[in-house]
Amino acid sequence: MNTVDVIIPANNEEERIKQAILQFRYAAIDKVIVIDDNSTDKTNEIANTYSDYVYNFPEKLSEPHQSKLYNFGKSKSEADWLLIIDTDEMWHPFFLLNVKNIIARASPAPILSYRFPRDNYTVRGESYSTWPDLQVRLVFRQAAEWKGEMHPCAYSIEHNVPMDKISCIDLWYPIIHLPRSTNVKRVWW
Repeated sequence: MNTVDVIIPANNEEERIKQAILQFRYAAIDKVIVIDDNSTDKTNEIANTYSDYVYNFPEKLSEPHQSKLYNFGKSKSEADWLLIIDTDEMWHPFFLLNVKNIIARASPAPILSYRFPRDNYTVRGESYSTWPDLQVRLVFRQAAEWKGEMHPCAYSIEHNVPMDKISCIDLWYPIIHLPRSTNVKRVWW
């Protein structure tokens, strides 16, 4: 019950996709799944260099549709757990090395999701978050689906409510969220 796949949606992320994938090279992760959302740059080519699990999203939509990318990624996974990330995020290395142990410690309680604080940074490298900006990012695959377009939320399939309302643990390993264009050093990579 402790297999974990990462899902990374990407659209024209040639500058960030390599680092987004490589941060998991020593992690306790089974697969890094990249969902390429019809990129017109070299995102797909770079992703295929660093992951064996790169899939093209089958449709071209004009409006934001992040939840469709997450749900499509879920369909490509057979893992027990899914870790959802963006290409402009860095994850705490201790968490990545110990993710399966962390999940195992929560058993046998019916934990279905984990929430993380996200620290947002400006282009100049200053934090602008009001902690905690808690994000549900690790979910039990069979219990979750995503709804919402710009900022999708993991929902319980059975109860049709956000996952953090029914069975969620907060983990205090921060996600560092870098701005889209940045010179901020990615110190954890």
